[in-house]
Amino acid sequence: MCGRYALHTAPMRVAQSLGLPVDLDWDPAYNVAPGRPVPVIATDPDSGDPIATQAQWGFHPHWAGDKAPTPINARAESLRNSRYFFG
Repeated sequence: MCGRYALHTAPMRVAQSLGLPVDLDWDPAYNVAPGRPVPVIATDPDSGDPIATQAQWGFHPHWAGDKAPTPINARAESLRNSRYFFG
């Protein structure tokens, strides 16, 4: 998996095409990096409906300290031995 991606279409346009309410103002970006807030389509925890919102790119378990690394991907061959996924 790559460590960066390009966001060619404005997220507002994607959300509108799916009929989702939009309250975020995001521009297309050529070089979206890990750790940056990114636009996502998720499930509203209260209603169960899809929503356009933002999320932090990376995985940070609740038990990990503030200075712990935030992985952006996982290797299948090391999943069973990683504290991050079985902490």
